[in-house]
Amino acid sequence: MKIPDFHHYAYCPEMHGDSNVRTIGWLGDSVPSTGPNPDFVLEILQHFRQCHFAHDGELGKHACEMCDADERFHGEFWVEVGDIRYVLPLAIFHYINAHDYQLPPQFVEHLLQHWRSEASLSCRNGSCAAKNQNRKGFEWRSEVSCIPREPVKKWWRFWRR
Repeated sequence: MKIPDFHHYAYCPEMHGDSNVRTIGWLGDSVPSTGPNPDFVLEILQHFRQCHFAHDGELGKHACEMCDADERFHGEFWVEVGDIRYVLPLAIFHYINAHDYQLPPQFVEHLLQHWRSEASLSCRNGSCAAKNQNRKGFEWRSEVSCIPREPVKKWWRFWRR
Protein backbone atom coordinates (compact mmCIF):
# COMPACT_ATOMS: atom_id res chain seq x y z
CA MET A 1 0.00 0.00 0.00
CA LYS A 2 1.47 3.33 -1.04
CA ILE A 3 1.05 6.38 1.16
CA PRO A 4 3.50 9.26 0.60
CA ASP A 5 5.87 10.12 3.44
CA PHE A 6 4.50 12.81 5.78
CA HIS A 7 0.96 12.31 4.52
CA HIS A 8 -1.92 12.79 6.98
CA TYR A 9 -3.65 9.55 5.97
CA ALA A 10 -3.21 6.40 8.07
CA TYR A 11 -3.80 2.84 6.90
CA CYS A 12 -6.15 2.21 9.81
CA PRO A 13 -7.42 5.71 10.77
CA GLU A 14 -9.70 4.38 13.51
CA MET A 15 -6.60 3.58 15.55
CA HIS A 16 -5.46 7.18 15.68
CA GLY A 17 -8.50 9.25 16.64
CA ASP A 18 -7.57 12.93 16.65
CA SER A 19 -3.82 12.34 16.52
CA ASN A 20 -1.71 14.46 14.20
CA VAL A 21 -0.69 11.53 12.00
CA ARG A 22 2.20 11.53 9.53
CA THR A 23 3.09 8.43 7.54
CA ILE A 24 6.63 7.19 6.95
CA GLY A 25 7.67 4.20 4.85
CA TRP A 26 4.42 3.07 3.21
CA LEU A 27 6.16 2.49 -0.12
CA GLY A 28 3.87 0.45 -2.33
CA ASP A 29 5.74 -0.60 -5.47
CA SER A 30 8.57 1.98 -5.56
CA VAL A 31 11.23 3.52 -3.33
CA PRO A 32 11.18 7.34 -3.34
CA SER A 33 14.72 7.77 -1.98
CA THR A 34 17.59 5.32 -1.62
CA GLY A 35 20.73 5.50 0.45
CA PRO A 36 22.19 4.68 3.85
CA ASN A 37 20.45 5.19 7.18
CA PRO A 38 22.44 5.72 10.38
CA ASP A 39 22.73 2.47 12.37
CA PHE A 40 21.77 4.29 15.54
CA VAL A 41 18.51 5.43 13.94
CA LEU A 42 17.69 1.85 12.95
CA GLU A 43 18.31 0.72 16.54
CA ILE A 44 15.90 3.40 17.79
CA LEU A 45 13.31 2.28 15.25
CA GLN A 46 13.77 -1.34 16.38
CA HIS A 47 12.96 -0.20 19.92
CA PHE A 48 9.77 1.50 18.74
CA ARG A 49 8.86 -1.52 16.64
CA GLN A 50 9.21 -3.83 19.63
CA CYS A 51 7.77 -1.59 22.33
CA HIS A 52 5.25 0.56 20.49
CA PHE A 53 3.69 -1.98 18.15
CA ALA A 54 -0.01 -1.60 17.43
CA HIS A 55 -2.01 -4.59 16.28
CA ASP A 56 -4.35 -3.45 13.52
CA GLY A 57 -7.15 -5.91 14.16
CA GLU A 58 -7.72 -8.40 11.40
CA LEU A 59 -6.86 -6.26 8.38
CA GLY A 60 -4.67 -8.90 6.78
CA LYS A 61 -1.06 -9.53 5.94
CA HIS A 62 0.71 -7.72 3.16
CA ALA A 63 3.53 -8.73 0.85
CA CYS A 64 6.20 -6.45 -0.56
CA GLU A 65 4.98 -5.03 -3.86
CA MET A 66 8.56 -4.63 -5.15
CA CYS A 67 9.89 -8.16 -4.83
CA ASP A 68 8.78 -11.73 -4.41
CA ALA A 69 9.95 -12.11 -0.82
CA ASP A 70 8.10 -14.81 1.09
CA GLU A 71 7.79 -12.60 4.15
CA ARG A 72 4.37 -11.16 5.02
CA PHE A 73 3.87 -8.05 7.13
CA HIS A 74 1.07 -7.24 9.53
CA GLY A 75 0.62 -4.14 11.66
CA GLU A 76 2.29 -0.83 12.28
CA PHE A 77 4.21 0.97 14.97
CA TRP A 78 4.19 4.55 16.11
CA VAL A 79 6.81 7.11 16.99
CA GLU A 80 5.29 10.05 18.83
CA VAL A 81 7.36 13.21 18.70
CA GLY A 82 5.71 16.22 20.27
CA ASP A 83 2.23 16.46 18.79
CA ILE A 84 3.06 14.30 15.75
CA ARG A 85 2.38 10.58 15.58
CA TYR A 86 4.58 9.06 12.90
CA VAL A 87 3.02 5.81 11.68
CA LEU A 88 5.36 3.25 10.12
CA PRO A 89 4.55 -0.19 8.67
CA LEU A 90 6.33 -3.22 10.05
CA ALA A 91 7.57 -3.74 6.49
CA ILE A 92 9.84 -0.71 6.82
CA PHE A 93 12.80 -2.85 7.92
CA HIS A 94 12.38 -5.02 4.82
CA TYR A 95 12.25 -1.88 2.66
CA ILE A 96 15.44 -0.56 4.27
CA ASN A 97 17.35 -3.84 4.07
CA ALA A 98 16.11 -5.26 0.76
CA HIS A 99 15.39 -2.09 -1.23
CA ASP A 100 17.79 0.47 0.28
CA TYR A 101 14.96 2.80 1.37
CA GLN A 102 16.39 5.94 2.91
CA LEU A 103 14.31 7.44 5.68
CA PRO A 104 13.40 11.10 5.09
CA PRO A 105 16.07 13.35 6.69
CA GLN A 106 13.40 15.47 8.42
CA PHE A 107 12.02 12.35 10.11
CA VAL A 108 15.51 11.17 11.12
CA GLU A 109 16.25 14.58 12.65
CA HIS A 110 12.92 14.61 14.51
CA LEU A 111 13.49 11.06 15.77
CA LEU A 112 16.99 11.83 17.06
CA GLN A 113 15.83 15.04 18.79
CA HIS A 114 13.05 13.07 20.48
CA TRP A 115 15.33 10.21 21.51
CA ARG A 116 17.74 12.63 23.18
CA SER A 117 14.95 14.53 24.95
CA GLU A 118 13.42 14.07 28.39
CA ALA A 119 10.25 12.74 26.71
CA SER A 120 11.97 9.49 25.70
CA LEU A 121 13.58 8.77 29.06
CA SER A 122 11.26 5.79 29.70
CA CYS A 123 12.29 4.37 26.31
CA ARG A 124 16.00 4.87 26.88
CA ASN A 125 15.91 3.20 30.30
CA GLY A 126 13.64 0.37 29.11
CA SER A 127 10.68 1.06 31.38
CA CYS A 128 8.26 1.61 28.50
CA ALA A 129 8.54 -2.08 27.64
CA ALA A 130 6.99 -3.01 30.98
CA LYS A 131 3.73 -1.15 30.36
CA ASN A 132 0.58 -2.50 28.72
CA GLN A 133 -2.50 -0.74 27.42
CA ASN A 134 -5.83 -2.20 28.51
CA ARG A 135 -8.78 0.14 28.52
CA LYS A 136 -12.31 -0.77 29.56
CA GLY A 137 -14.64 -1.47 26.65
CA PHE A 138 -11.93 -1.78 24.01
CA GLU A 139 -9.60 -4.43 22.73
CA TRP A 140 -6.16 -3.39 21.66
CA ARG A 141 -3.70 -6.23 21.47
CA SER A 142 -0.27 -4.85 21.96
CA GLU A 143 2.59 -6.81 23.42
CA VAL A 144 4.03 -3.77 25.10
CA SER A 145 3.35 -0.12 24.75
CA CYS A 146 3.85 3.22 26.43
CA ILE A 147 1.62 5.12 24.04
CA PRO A 148 -1.06 6.91 26.08
CA ARG A 149 -3.83 6.73 23.47
CA GLU A 150 -7.26 5.20 23.38
CA PRO A 151 -7.28 1.71 21.90
CA VAL A 152 -9.48 0.75 19.00
CA LYS A 153 -12.60 -1.38 18.82
CA LYS A 154 -12.21 -4.46 16.71
CA TRP A 155 -13.61 -3.68 13.27
CA TRP A 156 -15.58 -6.93 13.05
CA ARG A 157 -17.69 -6.01 16.08
CA PHE A 158 -19.54 -3.43 14.02
CA TRP A 159 -21.08 -5.91 11.58
CA ARG A 160 -20.92 -9.31 13.23
CA ARG A 161 -24.02 -10.46 15.14
